[in-house]
Amino acid sequence: MSPDKPDWNCDEWEFDKVNNAMEKVVQYTLLTLDELLTAVAGYVVGRESGNAVFTSVVTDSRNVKTDSLFVPLIGEFQDGHKYIPQALEKGASVVFVAQSEYEKNKEYYENLAGRRHSEGCGLTEDNYVGNVERGDRDFATFICVKNTLDALQAAAKAYVKKFPKLIRIGITGSSGKTTTKELAVSLVKQKYRVVYSEGNFNSETGLPLSVFKIKGDEQIGIFEMGMNHKGEIEDLTDILRPQYALITNIGTAHIGLLGSRHNIAEEKKKIFKYIGKDGAAFIPRADDFADFLAKGVRGDVIRFGIGDFTAAAANGQADAAVSDQSGASAAGSGPAVAASGAAISSSSGAAVPPLKNITDLGIGGTKFDYRGISIHLPLPGAYNLLNASAAIALAEKLELSPPQIKKGIESVAAMEGRNRVFDFTVRGKKLTVFEDCYNANPDSVEKVLSLCLSVKGTKCLVLGDMLELGQESSDAHAAVGKSCVKFASEKDTKFVFVGPEMQKAAMAAEENGIKDIRVFKSYTDEDIKTIVSDVILRLPCDTFILLKGSHGIGLERVTRQLQNMLGEAENEYV
Repeated sequence: MSPDKPDWNCDEWEFDKVNNAMEKVVQYTLLTLDELLTAVAGYVVGRESGNAVFTSVVTDSRNVKTDSLFVPLIGEFQDGHKYIPQALEKGASVVFVAQSEYEKNKEYYENLAGRRHSEGCGLTEDNYVGNVERGDRDFATFICVKNTLDALQAAAKAYVKKFPKLIRIGITGSSGKTTTKELAVSLVKQKYRVVYSEGNFNSETGLPLSVFKIKGDEQIGIFEMGMNHKGEIEDLTDILRPQYALITNIGTAHIGLLGSRHNIAEEKKKIFKYIGKDGAAFIPRADDFADFLAKGVRGDVIRFGIGDFTAAAANGQADAAVSDQSGASAAGSGPAVAASGAAISSSSGAAVPPLKNITDLGIGGTKFDYRGISIHLPLPGAYNLLNASAAIALAEKLELSPPQIKKGIESVAAMEGRNRVFDFTVRGKKLTVFEDCYNANPDSVEKVLSLCLSVKGTKCLVLGDMLELGQESSDAHAAVGKSCVKFASEKDTKFVFVGPEMQKAAMAAEENGIKDIRVFKSYTDEDIKTIVSDVILRLPCDTFILLKGSHGIGLERVTRQLQNMLGEAENEYV
């Protein structure tokens, strides 16, 4: 036996060295067993672990780590319960089991609950948690619950309540919510310690998993909240209970599931449910449903927007103005909103100064002046300026300084599949790929097509199906095709329509005078290779290439295929 280390396999220990090892690996639990059982209205089945400690929560067995709570979800095509053995092998310490599954096979789950994770006495230098010997924790604690998804949400709700001092901010909207969240995080981090949802973890499972990232030393929590069915925003709001909440817009995303924009607005508005007199609701000023969204809010109503950006910015003349709800300017004189400007306004009348001298840089983003400071927003398009104005309104409410706002806006990073630009060179030609294919709906496609109008030179616009539009899908895709008529006068613009639904767009585009069209009825890997080899690589000169479609279409594979054939992009930037 080493003189510096106890014999971990013997019955007599050197307690001083054991205690030293224990001190090195002191951990905490997100919720105690009593807290967890109370929150989820569950009960322990099989053998209870000596101490049900868990330091992470996962729904994918591949992501299980030592001391994870594993939540097996039951989906349309997959049942997570079949992955419980793998979760145990990877160190899950607590496992939820749906009552329906447990009742079908009690003996199986009780045997799983009694399975040891290691051989021998199970004690190694790493097998200590707090002051509890891991030998008492060789068995995972199985908790039977009525519904595992409901239990995940209930546990998350209980966990959030442990941090009453955390200022909680919720962000939702039909489009732009992930970008707005990233902008808000980039801004708020300049002054505060922030916890936030990563990527687009915004769903009925994504938000609960995100809130378990809270550690307790953060001051602000910024969480994205998505929706694809009735009641989801209210469920997520009940978990987070945001004091500040922001709606980016009311568009047509998921209209096939909810039926109308009014129904979407009714659902999105539920994010304001817990806002008190000291809270604030952030609302897009120019949205058709702005007044409907503001009605009944108990806290401040702060409106943001950019007015008629496209025409004014082309001349470098767009300004912002500030107004309260009564229509008087925040400064007490002048029009409520400048004719060509971006506006941030508050029902409390707080003066939020305008964005001035807005200049559209095309694919390079937007420049504007704010409180006398020049700021470069690297994300292109009027729609991203709207997202930035929302984030700035939030930053003002949180009392960030102009230099902090400048640094936050200018340091925002592009996300996978969103607003990313890649430069390639092939046979002396420059290919600039604008990848914005994480999500697509009629509103976001229209916005990105408007951006493409500002790009000079040869263009190849690759448009993939917009998913989850239900009965509206045919008309929505045909409308996209008709919208392409704005490029009819441009002889150097080529359209590539990808997917069965985009065939309707192709037909409408052709009927409206668009001639240079290529159609792919499917989006297999072979289709993607053909798009690259037979279309993109045969373009005769420097070309701007747009990739826009729903995430399920996978148009980002075009970029990956170009990288495989040409090597890594010479430049990759926002």
